Amino acid sequence: MSRDCPEGGNGGGARRDTSDRACYGCGKTGHMSRDCPEGGNSGGARRDNSDRKCYNCNRAGHQSRDCTEPRR
Repeated sequence: MSRDCPEGGNGGGARRDTSDRACYGCGKTGHMSRDCPEGGNSGGARRDNSDRKCYNCNRAGHQSRDCTEPRR
């Protein structure tokens, strides 16, 4: 995951123009969801995990990266 460099430059990647794209968080144009001023979170949109199923233990409510069961 890339972040803006405090020293400037583009880190080797091209910056995309987001002026015509809609934010997945609020639906407004001009920014991405990770930069959304209305989001209230600093990493993009967070989803409710209550309906997700863990690929490790097959129980609902969390993802495998957060699973407390031993890896299979």
